[in-house]
Amino acid sequence: MSKQKPRVCIIGAGPSGMSVMYQIKQLYPDKIDFECYEKQATWCGQWNYTWRTDSDEYGESIHNCMYRNLWAIGAKESMEFKDYTFQDHFGKELPSFLPRELHRRYLDGRMKRISTGDFFEHIHFQHEVRSVEYRDLTDDFLVWARNFRSNSLVEEVFSHVIVSTGCFSYPNMPTYPGIDTFRGRILHSHEFREAKEFTNQNVLIIGGRFSASEIALQLNKYGSKHVICSCKEPMNLKWPKGVEERPIVDEIKGNRAVFKDKTQFDFDAIIYCTGYRYNYPFLKGGLHFDVGGTTTLLPDNLYKGTVWLKGGNKNLFHMAAFDVFLGFGIIDAQATWILKFIIKELSGQPVQWEEMEGYVKEWQKKQTNVKSVPDMFKFQRDFYHDIGKDIDLPPEYIDKAYDILIDISEQKQINAMGYKDVCYKSMYTGKLAPSHHTSWVDCMDDSVDAYI
Repeated sequence: MSKQKPRVCIIGAGPSGMSVMYQIKQLYPDKIDFECYEKQATWCGQWNYTWRTDSDEYGESIHNCMYRNLWAIGAKESMEFKDYTFQDHFGKELPSFLPRELHRRYLDGRMKRISTGDFFEHIHFQHEVRSVEYRDLTDDFLVWARNFRSNSLVEEVFSHVIVSTGCFSYPNMPTYPGIDTFRGRILHSHEFREAKEFTNQNVLIIGGRFSASEIALQLNKYGSKHVICSCKEPMNLKWPKGVEERPIVDEIKGNRAVFKDKTQFDFDAIIYCTGYRYNYPFLKGGLHFDVGGTTTLLPDNLYKGTVWLKGGNKNLFHMAAFDVFLGFGIIDAQATWILKFIIKELSGQPVQWEEMEGYVKEWQKKQTNVKSVPDMFKFQRDFYHDIGKDIDLPPEYIDKAYDILIDISEQKQINAMGYKDVCYKSMYTGKLAPSHHTSWVDCMDDSVDAYI
């Protein structure tokens, strides 16, 4: 009797889940069956904009965190797919830094151009997975999902589960003495939708990473009176007039923030840019993602950042369960790695638990040496080199994306308001991106028609 084909449950149809489905259709259309559950009404995940900030029409928490007039912080040349460039999709060369909607259309276009079958018969939109349990006796997974439209539960059995929900949906919001006395608006960047809401206001941003700097620049561009970023470590950016950095907040007294250096300032609003926490409530028993705390470069207990080692008999996988810097094409590599692991076609596939656990410990130790933004980029480059060698991914693609990221970081330090006007060369077409007709700081309309 022939062995039954793997039946894979893909949870989430954002960029990660889309890459998994795309690679199944490209590489293993006759070897792997799949079903995908997505809580939104369409795919593309975080790249979909919604005006909602708390709960959706079904009372479920909002997954998305994109805001109006957002341009990606990564150049398209560090993000595009090898087999489907931005030029392929739009039919023309575009500048390096693009508004959110163009990235969404690019992701959508790649999926719709594939010629190996229709995805939609396998995707259950407006379905949220509520429970995943591993059954030892049958070596499979019992999955329960809620159909929002009919308010009913669906039960299915799968041989493998791939969690592709991302890790940017559960905000991390630390408390500060006196925060309850603040009389203005308090929100997390996850709820931020429109910089114009804060015109002529003094805004305190708590945090010192990418979302903090981007929202600070966005607020300045759209007319906030003054923005202060309160962070543990300096961002070392050349800020425009009206934006500054101060040490971490010591306490809040009404509308006044007191900082560690004892300086004070009055604010109209506080925006937390303090990252996200890991939370996969649908994973039950030994599948529970108990790594704890905020998102990291590489969570514990995941072999190759992918295979869960504490339950599921090596058949539970996580896609992009970490801060991702190297773009869509690199996520494709992880999707390919998972599928080859399932089919047992992976180069140097491990057979012993000890080998896999040793790998995790080795990379957890490496992660402790990451101290700066360039260190983070280098760590992820090295990690994807390790993934890439298992699937014969040429390292130069990863290196070129890394080089662009490093240059972006340096350009942003030199001119925070002008770094999105820099142009880069596509590693696939070899063409240098053209300059945009309007500089980022003067471009107030991010619609596709206005941009192109």
